[in-house]
Amino acid sequence: MIATAPRPRDWLFLAPFAVYTALAIGLLILGLGAGLAVSEPVRVRFHEWGQAGGVAGFLWEAMARAPRLSEPTPAIVVDYLL
Repeated sequence: MIATAPRPRDWLFLAPFAVYTALAIGLLILGLGAGLAVSEPVRVRFHEWGQAGGVAGFLWEAMARAPRLSEPTPAIVVDYLL
């Protein structure tokens, strides 16, 4: 089969799917940051970045506080693999 350019009706699927995929990857990365914050040096760094302010300051603070609500690291790894 010869590859052709996507037709307009294909874009009705591809555009929302691309947005969904980007959001899903972004949320997984945020969750990974919270999982890494179990380590004390990482948590301290996230607090520093959060206190520095900026657009993502509240996200860094949330990731730094998340480990107290989190599972143990091996359980997080299994969750991500599944």
